Amino acid sequence: MQDNAIITGPIVKEFSLKRGAELGVKKGALTKALLHLVQDLNMVCVDMWKEHANIADTYNHKNNYTAFVDNMKPYMDRIRIHRDLTTEAHKHIIDESLDFIYIDASRTYDSFSADYDAWISKVKPGGMIMGRGYSATIDKGGLVRAINDKVGIATSLEYSKEPAFTIESLVAHLRNNTASGIADKQSGSWYCWKRHVITK
Repeated sequence: MQDNAIITGPIVKEFSLKRGAELGVKKGALTKALLHLVQDLNMVCVDMWKEHANIADTYNHKNNYTAFVDNMKPYMDRIRIHRDLTTEAHKHIIDESLDFIYIDASRTYDSFSADYDAWISKVKPGGMIMGRGYSATIDKGGLVRAINDKVGIATSLEYSKEPAFTIESLVAHLRNNTASGIADKQSGSWYCWKRHVITK
């Protein structure tokens, strides 16, 4: 299982998050892991699964979608699929209907900012904004700066190398320190409560 699923799953379970959306699903590995771990979770899955003139990323979209459908077979009654741009799919989601969003689509400053602006209203007050990309190896043009500008990451730990960092300590940070976001440098995953996100 990917590092981001190992970390994100317990957070979703610990805070009883029941309805989420993943932006940038690809093969669906994260959503599959979350649905397996949290039995009463429902997910909105958003991905183009095809090329688009405004998206520079290149993937084997056909293979990714085939793998996604296969991964979702046990969970089809708990997912809602939108094969669309993330900046368009939000129009079909009711405001404040989600407990969390996980942003992992195109990884540039402008694309992250557009996704954040489009989806933040869909998260309930006190819900969570999370994603992947808080890492120089994943950043494709200002992503870390965009996350800092929109969310505000005050604490960055390293899941696999720092003995003090455990999933329990990350959960404790989120429970006790709602004024700032936290990131894991190993997976690039980051987490923040909606009520304390920065607005720019």
